[in-house]
Parts: sequence; structure tokens; C-alpha cells
Amino acid sequence: MNRIGVSVNGTPVFTNLERNHLRGPIGLVTNWTPGRFDDVWFSHQGFSRTETFDRQDPTKPPYWFAARGTWDAEGGVLNDRTVAANDIVYTSWQGSTNYTVTARMLNPYRASGNRIGLIFGYDPATGNYYEVVFAPTGQAALNKFIQGQLTQVATSTHSALGTNVWFNVELARRGPN
Repeated sequence: MNRIGVSVNGTPVFTNLERNHLRGPIGLVTNWTPGRFDDVWFSHQGFSRTETFDRQDPTKPPYWFAARGTWDAEGGVLNDRTVAANDIVYTSWQGSTNYTVTARMLNPYRASGNRIGLIFGYDPATGNYYEVVFAPTGQAALNKFIQGQLTQVATSTHSALGTNVWFNVELARRGPN
């Protein structure tokens, strides 16, 4: 069984949640907001990789693939320039073993439906994935998007979230393939 945990600014939001079938690339998602991402980092089996966005086009291989939305890099920050239901950019790295993903995020909009977050277990062929998203109202949600249906798996709250506030998210996955 795979277990995941999510923290915001070092404080646990989701702990020890069990999820099966988490194979597939990791990525970033926005829901109805032009989100911004910085210091995206992931580590697995002792190897670390930091993604910087100021030296290359973040939407071109081997770095990131834009599945939906219009993404660019400006000032070393990855930006989603569209406002749609689920804009996704993902990396080609397959997260099929223990890993940790961290990112610094900013949501410029303030309504509860304007969310920003991380995706994992993304399947480019089907569009299926899990997401952990954060609203500026302090709401956090772990959702699965399977066969076009978004289903909420767990919810939580956090006081560090807000409009135009940079915050750090860490997603840690532990468990066998």
C-alpha cells in the first residue's frame, strides 16, 4: 500500500493517507486561476533535482510537458497564463518509488474555487491523476480525477493559505510500487 503525506510551510495537512495505483508522472495543476510556481524540487532514492525556470522553456522536453493551459517562465517562475478548470504541466519523471515533491506556489485569486497544487500518478494517455490542491480560503483537498470525474478523497484546512501569498507545499509518498 502506498502512503502519502502533504505539508504546507512544514505543517502537516494530510498524513499517512493510503492510495493505490500512484504510478505515473508528477506535475502541477491550477483550477480557475493563473497560478505561479517556483523552486519545484523532487527527490527519490537519494537523488535530488531542482527545476529552475529561468534558463529554458519549462514546457519543452525533457523538463515539462503542458497537458492543458498556456504555461511560460518569467523571472524564474513558472506561470499558468490561462484560467480554466484544470490546467496541467507535468514532468516526464515517473514517480513509481518513494519520493518527495516540494514547490513554492502563489494563487492570485481569492475565491474558494480558485485552486493551485500538485498532481501525481498522472497518466498522459487517459488524463487520470491525483491532485492535492489549495484554495486561498484555507481549504485543502486531495482529489482523484478518473475518467473525467473529480472525486474528493480528503479535506483539511491551513492558515498559511491566502490570496497573493507564496506558500510551500511538500508531498511525500512512501510505499512499494
